Amino acid sequence: SVGDSSYNALQLSVEHRYSKGLAVLFNYTHGHMLDDVGDYFTDNQLQNNYCIKCERSISNQDVRNVLRLSAQYELPFGRGKQFAGQGWLSPVVGGWTFGSFYTHDDGVPVQITQANDPNLFGAGSIQRPNASSISPYLKSNFKHLYNQAFPFFNPAAFTPAALYTFGNAPRYVGAIRAPGANNWDMLLSKRIPFVEPYGLNFSFQAFNVFNRTQFAAPTGTTCIPTTATATTSSTCSTASNFG
Repeated sequence: SVGDSSYNALQLSVEHRYSKGLAVLFNYTHGHMLDDVGDYFTDNQLQNNYCIKCERSISNQDVRNVLRLSAQYELPFGRGKQFAGQGWLSPVVGGWTFGSFYTHDDGVPVQITQANDPNLFGAGSIQRPNASSISPYLKSNFKHLYNQAFPFFNPAAFTPAALYTFGNAPRYVGAIRAPGANNWDMLLSKRIPFVEPYGLNFSFQAFNVFNRTQFAAPTGTTCIPTTATATTSSTCSTASNFG
């Protein structure tokens, strides 16, 4: 094999169905993934083709926390329900269901590379800088996503690799991560029964209802000294559809 990887995770799932039409499903995963060639066949190549083990770090797929929460509630109106169970109003107000789906993903780690490549002997395709004792993490990095004047990580944490040397910075830096995902979707549906078990379902779905911008990872290329900002958007607007 070309390389290896390892993945360990804690998974938690809780589901509860209540007697009056409410159902809740909660899923949580806390994971950690390491590899040395996770993106070898995509856009990021090795720094040193003769030392694949030197590439071992957290993976570009290392998402530490993944949370999913969904809830569905059948409104208590219509046939067989608590209110308006009979009469002409029953088929009008009955059969309605409201649902919501929440997604939270931690961001993936960012790869730090060096633009001015001193590695001139053709041992690899990319060059990484040296890591210093300074932390690259900035507490304000998520507060200034719209402002390119503020750096996303601290470039002082890295120094340029000397001529004809490899940088010792890891392939991916766990302290520098993309903003991740934080999103709410909602659903409203109506079932119109015909002859059991047949019926017509009509639904309205709204995605990203709070119109939160989901930022992609910033560019991690350093030209010492420099700054890095996150202004690329992966999903920027709301969307709705009928079906």
